[in-house]
Amino acid sequence: MTVYFTLSEISKAYGDDTLFSDLSVDFKAGEHLGLIGSNGSGKSTLLRLIAGEAQPDTGEITVQKTCRIVYLPQEDRLNPEKTVEAVLFDSLAALPMDDRERHRRVNQALGKGGFVDTNAQVKTLSGGWRKRLAITRSLCMDPDLLLLDEPTNHLDIHGILWLEQILATAAFSFMIVSHDRAFLESTCTGTMEIARYYPKGYFKIHGGYQVFELERAKFLSAQEKQQASLASKMRREDECSARGPRHGPPKPGSALMRQNGCARPWTRSGNETGTSPGWIWISPAPAARPGN
Repeated sequence: MTVYFTLSEISKAYGDDTLFSDLSVDFKAGEHLGLIGSNGSGKSTLLRLIAGEAQPDTGEITVQKTCRIVYLPQEDRLNPEKTVEAVLFDSLAALPMDDRERHRRVNQALGKGGFVDTNAQVKTLSGGWRKRLAITRSLCMDPDLLLLDEPTNHLDIHGILWLEQILATAAFSFMIVSHDRAFLESTCTGTMEIARYYPKGYFKIHGGYQVFELERAKFLSAQEKQQASLASKMRREDECSARGPRHGPPKPGSALMRQNGCARPWTRSGNETGTSPGWIWISPAPAARPGN
């Protein structure tokens, strides 16, 4: 399957605030991924890095050459003096196509967006309709990968249902940052959380948000048990070290006797009646070579 982008050991920090470090992950064609994480974990920054609007401090981002990435930020970037139709035409200005194809794209987008008055200026639109226009403009650009940062902001329930329907039938791949868990559940087939307490810096599964919650709980429980086992092992080793050297030969079959794959002969060193007898191992004589 085609890989649209690969992040290789990327790190990003703002001052003393490290968002993520040595993050490595790839994204394949056909993925519909919900990206979650606590506030300040770097979700929006990660989208900007993928879109090429920011650069990592370290590491490398590789994007497939033919992949058309369209980025929809939280804050709409619309010229308030432009009309709805003009905004859509402007979005296609840099794309190689003839006028006929350009008009077809715009008319299709206007119908999908549900705009009746195509000559309305952006500044006259409500917040919800401006967000709908920003989304429609992104769709008009025919992305291979659409990056959406909190796309339900300012949308009313009808706008959210409209966007859910579009994404449910989308032929393109997308990655969504959203705090609306119900929206993610209805639109995404994969979920990824970025957090520094994960060994890889993220936890990613194939499944919606409800499946993700179950899998995350299992993962964190297993991780906690592993850490508890390691702590117990280290505690036993510390206790053994605190008891000091042993005062007798190792028991037959013990790890020390099995060391180097053989049962070693041991004997007491020093005076039998000494106050501090020790134990040393006697190396067996080397095997005789044939002919000697």
